[in-house]
Amino acid sequence: MFNKIGFKLIVAVGITAIITIGVFAYFNIQSHSNALLAEVERHANQLSETVKASTRYDMLLNQRDRIDKTITSIGSQPGIRNVRIMNKLGVIIYSSHKSEIGKMVDKKTESCYACHEADKPLERLPINKRTRIYSTPADSSRILGIINPIYNEKSCWEADCHAHSKDKTILGVLDVTTSLAEADNEIKRGEIEIVIFAIAAIIALSFIIGFLVKK
Repeated sequence: MFNKIGFKLIVAVGITAIITIGVFAYFNIQSHSNALLAEVERHANQLSETVKASTRYDMLLNQRDRIDKTITSIGSQPGIRNVRIMNKLGVIIYSSHKSEIGKMVDKKTESCYACHEADKPLERLPINKRTRIYSTPADSSRILGIINPIYNEKSCWEADCHAHSKDKTILGVLDVTTSLAEADNEIKRGEIEIVIFAIAAIIALSFIIGFLVKK
């Protein structure tokens, strides 16, 4: 009778421990993943602002060759998939991938859903909609993209070489995509460590309960 009660106690405590530690492990993994992606997103946003700042003066002077060289140089850095500038209609004007210059982006693809809605470009893009995560069939790793609208400023419509009217709100969109391969590897490594810890904790707790019941 005592053995049956002890066995039932071990099973009950074991199941409780599995549920409790499992829930803790799940939320820990989610928290770790979200924190890491938020950090990557922050760096991607800083990179996007850097690209805008680096090309702003050349855009005011309409120095296309310098803009193209800047985008090509930044786009060739490790971890960066692509850097491109599209006009308001979605035509690619500059890109670190030369083959896509002059092409119209597919507004219905997963990588472009944030900047177009019902085939009309958004004039004001909320910060929480500037980033998206997607993957391509040709690449197993995920991709993080950030969209940065290029708004019409006073220096733009007053520039001698520009034909932008004052009533235009947005002139184009800067799109920067980076690889999440390193971040995904870090997330996977963290998941494995947490799962190993959870299993070890459950086994250790079961042995302790078993020992105490036996005594």
